[in-house]
Amino acid sequence: MLFHHQLTVLTLSLITAYVVAIGIARWTRSKGPLSIYSQDGGSLEAVGLSLLSDLGNNAPRVLQNGFVELRPTWGMRLGAPVAALVFMANVDFGPLLMSLGIHDGNLQLTIYTFTSLVFAYSWIMLMFFQRVIFDEDRVISLGIDLRRQERELSDLTDIRMHESRPALVLRFGKQAPLYLPKFLSHRDTFVTRMQAIIDDNLNNGVVPPMPKLRDRLGL
Repeated sequence: MLFHHQLTVLTLSLITAYVVAIGIARWTRSKGPLSIYSQDGGSLEAVGLSLLSDLGNNAPRVLQNGFVELRPTWGMRLGAPVAALVFMANVDFGPLLMSLGIHDGNLQLTIYTFTSLVFAYSWIMLMFFQRVIFDEDRVISLGIDLRRQERELSDLTDIRMHESRPALVLRFGKQAPLYLPKFLSHRDTFVTRMQAIIDDNLNNGVVPPMPKLRDRLGL
């Protein structure tokens, strides 16, 4: 009887896990391709992480020149450094570095220090400098790339989630793509406004660009 009881529990557990995975996958698909959950698949952990990262929206800030400023969510700004610290504390880079032929202790320490500085720099930019500024004609990205990124919206043709990175991608007829934070405060308002501009541009004859090699590779 004990074996049959264990087998029944195992079977019910597998069935429950399968049903939950199917339910989560359908739920994420129902949110649409631009949802923060669209990259989470059927993973309950990924959905939970996205939910936490999206908490704490800042109210849009209207600037004097008519631009609207959006910042990353507080869930992302406070959660990212915690995740980075947990990652650094629990991952042993020693075997990896040694497999790459790096045995010198001073060199390993230099690599650890450089990696920590990269995490620190990324968190400072996320916490204090990252923002998206836009009006009816332009969109500006600050603190994401090393340099300020600005695009005219007159030939905006598409907005989508990146295939592999946590980013919104704006694509233009004649300008380079623009990458924006996935977890952006009041992103629904921003996405809706960008989609309205896209529809207007396409109705007025703006031609979407042909996919480039980096697009086909998902870079």
